[in-house]
Amino acid sequence: MALPAHAQTAPAAQSAPDTPAASGFAIQDIRVEGLKRIEPGTLFAYLPFKRGDTFTDDKAS
Repeated sequence: MALPAHAQTAPAAQSAPDTPAASGFAIQDIRVEGLKRIEPGTLFAYLPFKRGDTFTDDKAS
């Protein structure tokens, strides 16, 4: 018994809103998994943010 093939279309892509992005969010936790060659404290020293900071698009760059 053969079943008919049905054409499928992808849903239409939604455009980005025209409003500005949210101002950021508070960093509650930072986890490091799989680190073997350096200590986590060394990695955290190089991050431009820490727990409790507000993460924004500017800090992501």
